[in-house]
Amino acid sequence: MTELTEVMLDLETLGTAPYSPVLAIGACAFALDDSPITDVFYQAIDLESCLELGMRPSSSTIKWWMQQEEAARVQAFNDIKQVKLSLALDAFTDWWGSRPMSMWGNSARFDCGLLEAAYRTCGKELPWDWFKERCYRTLKNLPGARSVALQRQGTHHNALDDAVSQAQHLRDIYRALGLSTITTSV
Repeated sequence: MTELTEVMLDLETLGTAPYSPVLAIGACAFALDDSPITDVFYQAIDLESCLELGMRPSSSTIKWWMQQEEAARVQAFNDIKQVKLSLALDAFTDWWGSRPMSMWGNSARFDCGLLEAAYRTCGKELPWDWFKERCYRTLKNLPGARSVALQRQGTHHNALDDAVSQAQHLRDIYRALGLSTITTSV
């Protein structure tokens, strides 16, 4: 069995600044080879629970959401399995476990940063090490990587579907650039 060494994180939020409400957390653990991506996490979050904690939405992001496809809006705002933010973070921590994986975000400052702010808001400890955060946006903009097409799976702006699509794209870029391993040292 292939060792899962990487995690791709994707958030759906109501802003781009730290302490913006988080609507959903999507993540997948994966290896850099072509093994199937089956170890996934998805949790929709009750917006009211974020607002009660003082998280503040952005009007421009609310307007942006109003322009997205109906399927994405319904999944982001009306998922019947929404839970309070603190429960979603506990579930993500449980899913993460004690795996020594790298955490990729698009960019690390956005996905990892906003998730870290959510953990701080709830007074919870991060399950990952900050020095293992990686920037998918930087990788996909490297010379030679720009020509590798992103093949979207599922609904665009569904946190899990985006995380899986981005993980596959990262693997495709690694193959195209002839990369084999990721350095996880500080």
